[in-house]
Amino acid sequence: MNRPAMIVTLLCCLAGFPASPQAATIERGDFSPDAVTLDFDDLNGSHTWCDGDQITDQYENVTFEIPGSSCVICARSEIDGNFVGNSDPNLAFVQQGLCDPPADFAQVTFDVPVRRVGTSFWTTSDANLVMTAYDASDLLIEEVAFVGTGGIGGWSGFAGLDAGSAVIARLELRSRPLDPPDRPFNFSLDDFLYEGAAAVPVQPGTWGMVKARYR
Repeated sequence: MNRPAMIVTLLCCLAGFPASPQAATIERGDFSPDAVTLDFDDLNGSHTWCDGDQITDQYENVTFEIPGSSCVICARSEIDGNFVGNSDPNLAFVQQGLCDPPADFAQVTFDVPVRRVGTSFWTTSDANLVMTAYDASDLLIEEVAFVGTGGIGGWSGFAGLDAGSAVIARLELRSRPLDPPDRPFNFSLDDFLYEGAAAVPVQPGTWGMVKARYR
């Protein structure tokens, strides 16, 4: 049974931009049946660091990437026993500190308006998962740091965000040690969810401009 992650930080104002006042953390059960789930189990997973399929733009309406770094996101079939709430056989392994230069964050961009996002995650012990959401104008919606639970070898949990009245166009995911948060840590994701924002007016071409800007 999936144990909820402990939310340790809710940052409302970064770079001078206020977050959406209606944004809130959510659990997996808060998503509707219409939510899209990516379990990465259709890919060729590897038991080694990143010999499996790289996860990029093979899924409709969503792109995974690590900007400005040689680090990649890949399918792995080696499931750690401490990763609670994930589906077999694959997970998405996110390189952060295994490349030169190290990665600052993994990025997810959407081709459609998104209201809710969430994912099961696994981190190194004593590390968090930080989820930062932006709208199509690249204004901060919300940033939340989640800390999982577990034992020796890693912590797992669920990270979820409802953008309220805002619409998510881009998501940043990063992991840092809790003390001090001075370097990037690798982490893993599974059963990634996103849910569309119904009846939200969007400027024509906005989502295409967002994708082009961050590729």
